[in-house]
Amino acid sequence: MHFILTSIGSDGDIFPYIGLGRKLRDKGHQVSLVASADYLSLALDHDFRFHALVSEEENRALFGHPEFWNPRKNALLMARWGTRFVYRQFDLPNSLRSVGQRCAR
Repeated sequence: MHFILTSIGSDGDIFPYIGLGRKLRDKGHQVSLVASADYLSLALDHDFRFHALVSEEENRALFGHPEFWNPRKNALLMARWGTRFVYRQFDLPNSLRSVGQRCAR
């Protein structure tokens, strides 16, 4: 079976998926991680297929923005940033359902 684990999140969101993916892989399943391009090497280190949901540049645009670190302004900033990726969050995993051939290995 092919499991597609997807998150637009950061370490706290991705690391649990790495643990889950390892268990699934050890049971003989194919695992694809769909996440920020920052996690490519982590996915490949664990023998997962990988496809970037957001690029490193797109992440830097969020994390490098001065309002990101302002607790009164970051929620609106993140909402505006993330809405650009809504279709990508649905389309990418859907396109990988069959075998995951478009993923990096």
